[in-house]
Amino acid sequence: MKKLFFILLSMQMLFALEVKEIKKGDVIEDSIQRLEKKYYKVGIQNLKNIRVTMTQLTNDVDLYVRTETLSDVINNTPIEDMVPTIRKNDCYSSNSNRENEECNYQIVGPAPGGYDATVYILVYGFKAGNYKITANEESVKTIETISEKPIEGKVKKGASKQYKIYGKKGQTVQASISNLTGDADIRLKVGRKAGLHTFDCKSINGGTKKDECSVTLTENATVYVQVYGYNSANYSITGSHTANSIDDKLIKKATDFCLNNQGETVNSSETEIICAEMHGNQDGAYVLDKKNYRILYIKNEQIVQQKSVKRGNQPTRIIDNKDDESYTIAYYNGLTYNFYAFLGDEIKEVLKYNIPNPAEVTKVYIAQKNSDIWQIYLEYTNKESGQSYRDVYYSNHFSNIYSFQSHTEI
Repeated sequence: MKKLFFILLSMQMLFALEVKEIKKGDVIEDSIQRLEKKYYKVGIQNLKNIRVTMTQLTNDVDLYVRTETLSDVINNTPIEDMVPTIRKNDCYSSNSNRENEECNYQIVGPAPGGYDATVYILVYGFKAGNYKITANEESVKTIETISEKPIEGKVKKGASKQYKIYGKKGQTVQASISNLTGDADIRLKVGRKAGLHTFDCKSINGGTKKDECSVTLTENATVYVQVYGYNSANYSITGSHTANSIDDKLIKKATDFCLNNQGETVNSSETEIICAEMHGNQDGAYVLDKKNYRILYIKNEQIVQQKSVKRGNQPTRIIDNKDDESYTIAYYNGLTYNFYAFLGDEIKEVLKYNIPNPAEVTKVYIAQKNSDIWQIYLEYTNKESGQSYRDVYYSNHFSNIYSFQSHTEI
């Protein structure tokens, strides 16, 4: 009976989905309750940029944006399947506390140029609060292409500038900024503009240290490079390509050391990789590339998925959650552990955590709470006392916002 009640309640919520239409440039003042979702929509001309901003937040409220697709139009997709979710979106911004939220990207609508595309907006109340929201249409600026020849640039504090570089399948594309007069950071994204929360690689060294980032392409693609001014800075930016010989060697090592070890976790200083087979899958392996600061999933002698991690973080080990039939990667930067989980073919950062010294992490696993909220269980042992503990956290679906739930002895 209770199950039927929740099914009927879910259906009622589905059919009652309200999407408020707003006009470009209008400033809408609104409020939201904790864990509530509010939806808006706005028409933006195809091949223009949309910039959605939330300001004057009184609490932690997040922003998610999605543009209708050609498939949505052809298939007459229901509104509840077109609005963005925390998992399905074209852009999201989930800063902490009362920081402003912003999404900015180019519209490629369902119809030829000249027609409007409908952009759907989700405001999610991580906590109850008030906010102002506005959506503006902007002209697309020409993005400069970088190469090995340095280009001089400058950026103001809090502002950013985009560049691009083309690469072919199998190539590693790298971008770097040097000769800095202030603190500027760099982020890379394959196939679309890079942003503060939308990137495949980031380098955020402090001060005027050189920043560089690289991604390896699984197909021919444009790599977008964002230079963000943590402070105002002048800089020189370059871009380059390298062949995939590093990956060829790594794949061979993973095949030799991982796939031929019957599922055992293998740590090999000789190969500079750490790896473990997928549970029940003899042709796939999870790999830590310590030398190049990457996490990879290799299958059928190909790199299926990879994620770059911040240089300076040391790859510690792969944690085998045998009961859960999953693995977690532990990276340590001297103060904080960053945990990455392999979820199917995906690699996601699931938790940043300051482990009490001296302690050893024995397990990090994930349990789904509902479609948006996940529970993360972390188990560790105090090396001095021998006592083991379990900490439980809520995560807003891996949006790097964590909420402590409990701490118990086990």
